[in-house]
Amino acid sequence: MTHFDNNLDDSTIMIDLTVRRYHLSPSDIVISAILGIIIGASLSIGREFYHTAGAPNFGSALLWLSAIAITLIATFISLLCLALWNSYWRPRKTRKYSLLILLSSQIRTTKPALLRITVFIIILVLWIPAAIAFFPGNYSSDAPLQLHALFNNHELDAHWPLAHTLVLAGCMQIGQALFSNLSAGVFIYCIIQALLLAFALSLSLQQVISWGCPPIVAVICHFMIIINPYVQTYVMTTSKDSMFASFFIMTLLCIINMLQTPTALKSLKKCSALFFSALGMSLMRKQGLYIFIIVFIILFFVRRMKPVRWQMSLVAILVLSVTILFPACLGATFTIRENTVMDQLSLPSQQIVATYMYDHAELSKQDIDEVGKYYDLQALDAGLNSDKPWEGMAGIGRYYNSDTGTGYLEPLADPSKAALISDAVKQDMTGYVKLYFSFAIHHPYRYLTAMLWDTAGYIYPTSLADNRWSGLAPWNEFNVTLDVASENQQPQDYHQSWKPQWLVKWFTDAAEFYAPRIAAAKQSGRTFSGYSLLVPWVSPALVFYVLLISCALICSRRKFANRLPNTKHHRQTLHAQEHHTGGEAKPDISTSKPSPLILLIAWGYAALYWCSLLLAPVMCGRYIFPLFISIPTLLCLPWITVNRNFSSDSSGNLDGIEHGILDREQSAPDENAKKMLSRH
Repeated sequence: MTHFDNNLDDSTIMIDLTVRRYHLSPSDIVISAILGIIIGASLSIGREFYHTAGAPNFGSALLWLSAIAITLIATFISLLCLALWNSYWRPRKTRKYSLLILLSSQIRTTKPALLRITVFIIILVLWIPAAIAFFPGNYSSDAPLQLHALFNNHELDAHWPLAHTLVLAGCMQIGQALFSNLSAGVFIYCIIQALLLAFALSLSLQQVISWGCPPIVAVICHFMIIINPYVQTYVMTTSKDSMFASFFIMTLLCIINMLQTPTALKSLKKCSALFFSALGMSLMRKQGLYIFIIVFIILFFVRRMKPVRWQMSLVAILVLSVTILFPACLGATFTIRENTVMDQLSLPSQQIVATYMYDHAELSKQDIDEVGKYYDLQALDAGLNSDKPWEGMAGIGRYYNSDTGTGYLEPLADPSKAALISDAVKQDMTGYVKLYFSFAIHHPYRYLTAMLWDTAGYIYPTSLADNRWSGLAPWNEFNVTLDVASENQQPQDYHQSWKPQWLVKWFTDAAEFYAPRIAAAKQSGRTFSGYSLLVPWVSPALVFYVLLISCALICSRRKFANRLPNTKHHRQTLHAQEHHTGGEAKPDISTSKPSPLILLIAWGYAALYWCSLLLAPVMCGRYIFPLFISIPTLLCLPWITVNRNFSSDSSGNLDGIEHGILDREQSAPDENAKKMLSRH
C-alpha cells in the first residue's frame, strides 16, 4: 500500500465524516419540501391578493410561476438551514476558550434571580423612549368604550373581558384619587402592563437558558423583539391584548416546564404559577380559556404526564371554575350587560354576506329567503343599494351604507355581524350550517376572498395590510368623555408638542407596518423606500413564519438520539456533572427517552391561538400581539433539551463538560473509518 493510497483513504474518511456531519435525512427533505410549498403558496397568494385590492385571479400564469419559483427557493434555503441545524446537533470540535463559549458560560453561571432582575431592568430601560413617546399612554382601542359603559352607564359590558375592564377602571380611579387626573390613571395602567410584560420576557430568557438553549441564541431572539417598535407601542397601549400577552407567555413557559420535568407540577410553587398564569390568561380573553383546556386535554393523555394527572386535573378544574364563577360573583355588585354578538361567527357571517352582495344576481329567491331567516335583509339591502359607500379606503366599501352603518365592509366583519339575528341562529343552528355550506359549494371564490381579508395579513408581510382597523387605533377615537372627572381632568392625548415628533412617528408608523413612510416615499417620486426592508420585522406575518421554523426544527431534531435523556451521551454528561457537584444532580425519571417531538405540544399551544385569530372579525395588529411578543420563546423552543434537569449553579461546569465530551467523541475514530483502515 503506497503513501498516496494512505493519503487518499484518509481524505475519503474525512470527506465521509464531513458529509455525515451535514447529512440530510429523508425526513429533512420532506420537511423542507413542505416548508417550501407552504411559503410559496402563502407569499404568492398574499401578493396577488393585496396587489389586486382583494380580487385575486387564481388562474393567473404569473401567480403560478411565482408560486413555483418561491417554493423552489424556499425549499433550497430550508435544506441549507436544516443542514446547519444537523451540524449543530452532531458531535463536533469546538474552541473551548472562544469568546462565545466564555460569554455563554458567564451567562449560565449567573444565578437565575440575578439574571432575571438584570434583564428585567435592561428591558425597562430600553422601553423608556416608548414611554416618552406615548406619555401618559395610548388611550385607544376599546378602552374608552369599556370605561364609558362602566362609569357613564354604570354597567359592565361583557363584550369585553370583565377583568380587564376592572383593572383599567381601578387604575383610572387611583390616578383620579391621587393626582386628580385621569391621565395619571392611564399612565399607572401602562406602567403595570409594562412591568408584567418585562417580567414575562425576562423570565422567558432565564428559563430557556436553564433548559439548554444556547445563551447567545436566547439573548439575540429576545432582544430582537424587546427593541421592536411595534412591541413597544402596544406595551404603552390600553389594549386587553397587551396585558393578556404577559399571562400568555407565562402559561407557555409553565407548559414547557411540565413537558421537560413533569414531576415539577408536584411542587406547590410550580402548580400555583401554572394556576395563576392560566387564570390570568383565561380572564383576559375567552380564547385563552379554550386553548388552555384543549392543550390540557391533550396533555392528560400523554404517557409522560401520568404521574401528575391529578395535579393537572385540579389546576384545570380550578381555572375553569373561577373563570365561570367570576362574572357570576361580579353580578352581585355590578350590572352586567350580556354579550349578544356571536363573535365566533364573524368569518362565516362575512362569507355569507359577501356572497349575498357580490353574487346577488346569481342567487335564487329561495337563497335570499334562507339568508333572511338569519340576517336582517333591510340592513343588508341598505348596503346592497348604497348611494353613500365607504370612502375611507380606495377599492372597498361599495356595499356599505355610511348613513345607516350597515352592509358589507371587506376588511371588517362588524357590519355583517350586526345584521345577524342571533336568536334565529341559536334556535336553528342546523339550518344556518346548511346555508353556510350551500353557499360554500356554489360560491367558493367569494368565500376564499372573504377569508383572505381576515387572514392574508397574517401570512404575507406587506405595508398594504395596513388599513383603518389593522394598524394602531387612533387615540380616544370616539371622543368619549367619562363622567367621573371634569373636562380638564380627562385623559390627555399623547400627541403633545413638547415631545420629539420624530420619536412619536417612529413608533406609530411601525404599528402601521411603515405604510405611511412607504406611501410618502412613493408620493415624492421614489420607487423604493428603505422602510420596506423593515416591514417583515413589524408585520403580523412574522409570527406565521416563526411558527413554521420552530415546528420544522423540532421535527428535524427527532433523529438526534445523542441529545436525548437516558442515552450514552446524556449519561456521560450526567456522570461528569455529578463528579463536579458531589453527586447532587438527579435526572427526572418520570418516563424514559422522551422525544423532542413532545415539544410540539407547547408549539401547538401557540399555533392554536394563531388559528383562533382566523375566526376574528378583522385582521388586526393588536390581536397578534400576544404571539408576536412570544416569538423569542417559540424560536428558542427547538433548542430546549427535553428532561434536562440540572441546577443552574453548576451549568457553567456543565458547559465545559459537554464540550469535553464532544471533543472526546469527535476525536475517537468513527467505527466505519476504523473498518476502512483495518482493511488496509
